[in-house]
Formats: sequence, structure tokens, C-alpha cells
Amino acid sequence: MIGLLVGREKSFPKNLLARVAALSPDTKIELICIDLDSLIPFSADSPFSKYAVIVDRISHDIHCYQPFLKVASLTGTIIINDPVFRHSDDKFFDSALASLLGIKIPKTVLIPSKSYDTDVSTESFRNLKFPLSWSTLVSSIGFPMYLKSHLGSGWNFVHKVEKMEELLDVYNKSETKTLIAQQEVKWVQMVRCIVIGDECIAVLWDPRLPHSERYAKAQDTMPELTKEQSAELVRQSVLISRYLGYEMNSVEYAITEDGEMFAIDIMNSCPDFDNDLGIELVWWVVDRMARLCLRLASIADETDVNGDSASKNVGVGNGGSKNILNGQWPIFLSRGRRIRDGVQITIEAIKLEMENDPHKLSLVDGIELFSLEE
Repeated sequence: MIGLLVGREKSFPKNLLARVAALSPDTKIELICIDLDSLIPFSADSPFSKYAVIVDRISHDIHCYQPFLKVASLTGTIIINDPVFRHSDDKFFDSALASLLGIKIPKTVLIPSKSYDTDVSTESFRNLKFPLSWSTLVSSIGFPMYLKSHLGSGWNFVHKVEKMEELLDVYNKSETKTLIAQQEVKWVQMVRCIVIGDECIAVLWDPRLPHSERYAKAQDTMPELTKEQSAELVRQSVLISRYLGYEMNSVEYAITEDGEMFAIDIMNSCPDFDNDLGIELVWWVVDRMARLCLRLASIADETDVNGDSASKNVGVGNGGSKNILNGQWPIFLSRGRRIRDGVQITIEAIKLEMENDPHKLSLVDGIELFSLEE
């Protein structure tokens, strides 16, 4: 069985339910219902172990779901994405990882939080040099720079600052958020690379446009990507997503006029999959996520950590990983997955697949959606 944990989004869950039903009518997929009974781990009638795969689209905002997902992974359920690492991930770590992997990043500095919980006193900060050296930060990065929450998503709490007064004003309003300061990249192209499993597509995306037009009209506001640029962006995005252990992710790049590519946001383990992507990308995201869920569901019942045949009740989970920089992958990546180069996807290839799709499609709200029989 496949379970979906979702928030306000409607089109993606509906489409995924329909696509799984079309591809594998015998596979049950449902929205998860969490109640107090769900919070009793390992009881005889615990619902944790009934799911082979859970697609998590909301626990980054609804934090009480996070322990549920971690315990579900202990029972052998495969979580997309891995809850143990996902909930400890942050933008500063991701920038450091990208740099170690040879991916260019803007200059990035971690800034201690402005405020803390009430049980913290001045004695708690004996390791922190105070006052903070703002002049050192400015001399290192320069203006303009961007201040972001190190755990932020959806462009929440992202501020461009161009002088010291603005920097201090944003910092003073940041409350308990830990921030990063990032050098501005003068870009002529902004790109989002969407990763599903081993596949990836690089698409232009313009944050200056209204939300509904950022994908659809980006090709009118910036130069087209070359084949070489697309191939390199896909390579980098699949590489870092694999190291992070993410089956779904998006990586944002800023490309300068002379062609330098900077990864400016790597931590997007719950990417936007709404209709603003456009018909082709919606189709591809839903189709590939459905196929990924079905493949992982078949693996979950058959293999343990070492790849040996085992019952799901043995309790193989997602959590735990060795030193990934020494070539040891997160454990769940070895469960039936062969580590290989990423597969580059193009809009033209998606259109061809859509034309040859034997399953019925319906038109809803101006987007081709997979139909779900009532």
C-alpha cells in the first residue's frame, strides 16, 4: 500500500492517486489518516507497518508528522523523502556539500540567531564571540547580499539587502531564525532542475514574474539553455540529490552572462508540483512519481539493508547512513537501486510520451490531468 501525506495542494495528490490506479490497478494508494491510535508505536494494530511507501509533502510545515514518519521508517516503510535526514537538513550544510562536490556556490556565511528560547541565558553563549562582526561579514560577501532562513522554503524570509542599515533591520526582525548571508549573483538565466529518482529536467524559471507565469513565460525573458548547460545542470542536480538521499528535489541555479553556474538553493525536498509547472511538467512529475512509488513498494517487501530477501516486518528503515563523502551511500539508496548516472529529460521527450500514453486523460482547470474513475 502507498500512503500520501499532503497539505493544501490538491492537483498533485489527485493526479498521483489516479496515475497509480491506472498503472497498477491492484495497488492501493490512499491519503493517510493520523489519529491518536497512530501515535502508539509497535502496538498489535499499529497502522505504521501497513504502508510500503509514504510520499511526504507536508511534514516540513506540520512538525508533529515528523515523529510519525520516523517511526514508520523503523517498520520498513520507505519514505519519500527520508525523514531522518530531511528533518536535519539545512541550506548551510547543503552549500558546503555542493562545494565539496565541485559545484559552484555563492559566498555563504552562517549568522547566529537574534533571539532564543526563554531558558537560554548569557552563560549559554560562552563559545560565541560577541558582538557579531558585521564589518567582517560585509567585507567577505559585499553588498548587495541575500539573507535567508537556513531552514526556509518557498522563498519565505528571503531578503535582498544593499546597505548596513537594511542588513541590521532584517536581522533584528528575524526572531529565532538562524540565517545565512549569501552573495548576490548577477544572473541572466535562472534555472530550476526538478529531480525524480534518477531523472531530472532543467527548466528556465523567472522569479520576477507572477507566480503563474514563472515557468510558462521564462523563455520570453531570458536566453534559452544550451544543450551543454542543460546536461551539466542535470548532472550536478542528480549528483547532489543522490548524496542527500532525496528521491524528489529541485535545485535552483543562477547563471551569469559569462556562463558561470551557481547553485543558489539546494534544499527543496518538497518541490512545487502544482499546475503552474505547465502541462508537460505536471504530466512528467506525476507519472515518474507514480512509477517510483510502485517500484519502491515492490522493493520494500523483498529486501533488507544488505539487499537480502526479507519480510517487511524485520524493520528495515530509511534511517542511518555512513560517511557519504567517502562513497558510502545512505542505506535506503542501496535497497534495490543501482547507483548510476542521472537521466536527462526534455520537454520534447515528455510530449512524445504523452502522445503515446495508453491511459485516459481528462482536461481539468486548463491542465491535462490523469483521470480517476469514480
